Amino acid sequence: MVWSRLEAQQFGARVRQLRTQSDLTQEQLAQLVGLTQNHVQLLEAGRNSSKADGPASNPRMTTVYRIADAFGLTPHDLLPAGSATPEE
Repeated sequence: MVWSRLEAQQFGARVRQLRTQSDLTQEQLAQLVGLTQNHVQLLEAGRNSSKADGPASNPRMTTVYRIADAFGLTPHDLLPAGSATPEE
């Protein structure tokens, strides 16, 4: 299943909220989960590319698990309510 733009934006907003509450920069979170700072930035924006009208973000499940683990949460805690599971 592929996320809608709204679901991707909700996921990104949740990641941003948790990151700022944890007093982490995008770069610090990226290092914790094995991503680039740019990837974290795009995830938080709910996009898969730098284009404002680009496709919605659709992170791999391994990425969702790593981010959840960094915050001591389950992947379910990060997913938007009623969303489809992102592609593996």
